[in-house]
Amino acid sequence: MLEKTLESGQKLTTENLRAAILKIDIPGDQLISPFSRIKFDEHGRNVGSQNLIAQWKNGGTKKVTIWPPEVAVEEPNPLN
Repeated sequence: MLEKTLESGQKLTTENLRAAILKIDIPGDQLISPFSRIKFDEHGRNVGSQNLIAQWKNGGTKKVTIWPPEVAVEEPNPLN
């Protein structure tokens, strides 16, 4: 457990840090990622996150997002 004092006078403890993280709620329109928001649930999971799939192109020299369609920058290469 950390015992550093915060500016507000609170001790930096696991419990205080967890409580602060649970208060985070940033809407997607304020993010540069395609997440709908950044908000953590009681298990520590970011419930606003979104998976992305990337694919290597041009002989493995360029990595691009191919899924989901609303954020894809190129079509996926077909499987051989």
